[in-house]
Amino acid sequence: MYKHIILFKFQAFVSQTDALELLRQLGELKRQILEIKHYSYGMNDSDNAHNAGFEYAFVMEFRSKQDRDAYQINEHHQAFIQDTLNAAISEAIVFDMGKVEEKR
Repeated sequence: MYKHIILFKFQAFVSQTDALELLRQLGELKRQILEIKHYSYGMNDSDNAHNAGFEYAFVMEFRSKQDRDAYQINEHHQAFIQDTLNAAISEAIVFDMGKVEEKR
């Protein structure tokens, strides 16, 4: 599994409800982009002071880096980023985990 993780800071005018709705919409690209296998998102737990001001996180899972690459250039993804998400974000950090070690 290949994980694509993004931490977000939204513009001051974006409410919590609107921020979560934008992240839900980002995840719903799964309906149009078959390479997305799973997604999750949520808010930082406020009792953790080591968040550098990032309030929201989004995680997408792909089968491979090649699938993640296909997602990155997909027209639906590009349109959503350009037309919707970019105006609402003040800062983002992207972290990709190519080799995921999971123990259960």
